Amino acid sequence: MMHRWNWQNTCNLYKVDHEDRSVRKISLNKELTFPDGVALGSDGVLLVVSQDKLYYIKSDNGWSDGAVYDETALDSYSFPTSVTVGDEDRVYVLYGHVKEGILGNSQRERFTIFEVRLADESGSEAVWVYILIGVGLVYFWIWRFQMRQLVTNVNKKVA
Repeated sequence: MMHRWNWQNTCNLYKVDHEDRSVRKISLNKELTFPDGVALGSDGVLLVVSQDKLYYIKSDNGWSDGAVYDETALDSYSFPTSVTVGDEDRVYVLYGHVKEGILGNSQRERFTIFEVRLADESGSEAVWVYILIGVGLVYFWIWRFQMRQLVTNVNKKVA
C-alpha cells in the first residue's frame, strides 16, 4: 500500500491514502515551524525540513500519529528548501538561497547541498573505542591475576 505525505502552510502534516485518496491529519507531539520539504527514509523515518530545522519523525501505528524524536539546526539564512535520502540512509538538504533572490541578487547559478548527520550517528564510532578499551582492560586484569598466581607458585617452590 502506497501512501503520500503532504504539507501546507498550516504547519501540519497530512497522510494521503494512495488507493482511496482520503486525507487525514497526522497528530504530532510537537508543532513544526514552517515545514517545506519531506522525504521518507528506508527505516520508515519521515524527514521534514523547515526554514531552520530538520525534523526526524517516526510512527508506530501507520501514521495516525507521529513523534518528533530529533531535530537538527540548519542555516536559516541559506533557506533550506528540500530534503532527500541517499545511499546508506544519508540525509541531504538543499539550500535554495531564496533570500538572495528576494533581495535582488538573482545571479546565483549554483545551490548548496549539505549532508546532515544525527548527533548519535557520529557518536556510534566512539562506542567502539570504549568497547576496545574495556576489552583491553579485562584482558590486562586477567593477565595480572595469572601473573600473580605464577609469582606466588614460584616463590613457594624457591622457598
